[in-house]
Amino acid sequence: MKPDYVDALALSGAIRLDQGDFAEAEKSLRKAVSINNKHYNAIYDLGRLLFKTKRGLEALNYFQIAAKIKPDNPEVHYQLFLVYTRLKRKTEADQEFELFKQLTDKAATQSPKGT
Repeated sequence: MKPDYVDALALSGAIRLDQGDFAEAEKSLRKAVSINNKHYNAIYDLGRLLFKTKRGLEALNYFQIAAKIKPDNPEVHYQLFLVYTRLKRKTEADQEFELFKQLTDKAATQSPKGT
């Protein structure tokens, strides 16, 4: 693996995150983000890692960046809902959950039948 290949670093970080190897996942994801601070998957997965390791404010920052990169992606708005809920910021949590529902409904109506 090329040491500075962002897609590989992001994927490696996501796999390690899902395996529970948080330290190595964080190293890979932070390196990917340092190389490309607009790489959605690396930013989103770093947010997931930070949320799982109870670093909510830092996770919030990464999810907000991810939402700017892909504002129509429902998954990031769901994660923002979770973070705001944990931070006891009800108004923002409610707004993000509503946006998540709207985007999910929109995606469902746009997907072809039978898929």
